[in-house]
Amino acid sequence: MGRQVTIVYGKQSAQLSIDNDAALPVAELKARIEPLFGVPAPAQKLLCRGKELKTGATLDLSTLPATAKIMLLGQSSAAPRAPATAPTSEEAPAPIAPAAAPPAIVLLDNQLQVDVVRGKERWSFAMDQSADMACVKLRVEEATGVPMARQRLLSRGKYPDNSTGIASLAARGKATFMLLYDELQHTHMDIDRMTTEMEVERAAYAVQLRELHAKVARNFFDPADLNLTLAHLLDQVEILLNNAEIALETKSSPALVAVHEATTVLRQDIEALILDSDRPTFHLPRPAPPGFLASNSATAALSASI
Repeated sequence: MGRQVTIVYGKQSAQLSIDNDAALPVAELKARIEPLFGVPAPAQKLLCRGKELKTGATLDLSTLPATAKIMLLGQSSAAPRAPATAPTSEEAPAPIAPAAAPPAIVLLDNQLQVDVVRGKERWSFAMDQSADMACVKLRVEEATGVPMARQRLLSRGKYPDNSTGIASLAARGKATFMLLYDELQHTHMDIDRMTTEMEVERAAYAVQLRELHAKVARNFFDPADLNLTLAHLLDQVEILLNNAEIALETKSSPALVAVHEATTVLRQDIEALILDSDRPTFHLPRPAPPGFLASNSATAALSASI
């Protein structure tokens, strides 16, 4: 017995028919998704029921609900690339002013300096020489908001465990670490970015709905065009709601919950307008030019009676 699985990718969605109802290798699933959206299988990240589907794993289809939804994260291979030509002198960016030197770290006799770097960012702390890696991760969490469990601190080509003393990793009174994230943290960051994008998208759909309400209030619409526009808008809002629901299974945040609730209300408002548009409506005639009414008393009387 087969089943239908909804794959959601940004503002797009597609139904994937799977014949086998027992198990499906995730690698095969990604291969089948690739032609749907143009995202290469190696670049795909699939989220289902709050967890990432790893390429080497197998998806047990029998455990999925009847209306299974999978979120696709990744970059389409058809995405435009920047031109290879060098910028002209007019386009060249202005020289970057040298950054101000970070404040000096004052160390006591029993302390050493700890530097944590990620890209162009750096965090420096004065810590007791008896501190361990768990203490460093706690300070990093306080500074960046990244939970300790999601951090990977690299030092001398290794990831010291939480019980390792920082004094054993220091050189010339300083211990330096590179901050990396585990896979779940990267997924959480993707969802945080998507939450902002989804709110912008929801707001745009809300503006479209207000404009449609204004046209309905003025009887300034064609019923067939209105129904087609509402159906398309409802479809886009459904996809947005699917994205929010799948994201909530992985990471909940006040902003994401707000987007989900507002999108649910928006869908209800659209459905209500669709029901109203299906009811028989009395359309007022357009007013005739004043000269026409003045020259034709019978028409004027008819207009007055209406």
